[in-house]
Amino acid sequence: MKSEKRTEKKAIWNRKKAAAVVAAIGLTAAGSAIWMSQMPSFAYLTDHGSLVNRFTQGKLEIIPQEPKWPGDQEAAAPGDVVAKNPMVQAADGCEVPAYVYLQVKVPYGMATQVNDDGTLYDKDINGVRVERLHQLLTFGVGEPKKSTVDGTEHFLVGEHYQVDADSAALDTEGHGLTAHIGNGAKEWTLLRTEITGPAKGDAKQIKGYVVYTYSYNSMLADTDHATVKKKYAEAMAKGRIVKATISLFEQVRMLNCIEGQLEDVTMQMPVKAFAIQAPHTGNDSDMDSNALPETTDAVIRYAKTAFEKYAGQNADNGTAAVDAGNFMVKE
Repeated sequence: MKSEKRTEKKAIWNRKKAAAVVAAIGLTAAGSAIWMSQMPSFAYLTDHGSLVNRFTQGKLEIIPQEPKWPGDQEAAAPGDVVAKNPMVQAADGCEVPAYVYLQVKVPYGMATQVNDDGTLYDKDINGVRVERLHQLLTFGVGEPKKSTVDGTEHFLVGEHYQVDADSAALDTEGHGLTAHIGNGAKEWTLLRTEITGPAKGDAKQIKGYVVYTYSYNSMLADTDHATVKKKYAEAMAKGRIVKATISLFEQVRMLNCIEGQLEDVTMQMPVKAFAIQAPHTGNDSDMDSNALPETTDAVIRYAKTAFEKYAGQNADNGTAAVDAGNFMVKE
């Protein structure tokens, strides 16, 4: 009798343990190095141990890439355009469809921007040059508009974010700085903008970073995997699940400024990639089912909801940290 009670208690504990693992929310992140999460298998035991129903949680792994990056630009000139095309790919064997995110951190500081013909862009009403707040690198959307508080310029971010149209035109005209941002299929959607201070090792000219976080408008999984093909054939056919994203942008441009203002200043543009499992995360009504969003619009909405709910649970552990202020620069 005592033996049977112990067996029953053990079985109940195993069922609870199994349920807890099934309900776990997966968030993986990657920076310059690949960060991956591979879940263990476990068994659901019956009361008398006569049957074993095995469940193995699928693999969720992403790989950030920049295939066109030519390497560090040690002798770049103001106004130079450099190839940089961040994108994300589902790793081989990635069976769990995931919402995918890119977080881009752009350095900013005070400088005098000039037009490509050498004339002043930043000048007062008398035509005298002035220093203004600028992103020191841009990637096709210009920079946020600025407001002046107590004589000091600040970027408009968060709910007040607006693109400075003049800056966007100046930085993209003739330079091929395009960004794949919008609400169409297979593109990126801007989720939020933030400001963070300078990082350890930054030059004094760098006052901080504008941080852009984007979500991809399709889910990612290994579309060559047999299980994915069978289970998600319809979503794949409609482009809601793909193997890799397109690049967020193709090139970046250094601020064209007065010579000497940024001389010998090392600037960096950190990019992080994140993934959150799509099943059971983006829509409360689907928490207890295996349903995935059925339209691109739904993918966009659910990806935003999932990020707002679960990104904050990620601990400060290096490349996996979601917090905009948590990143390192090379010294």
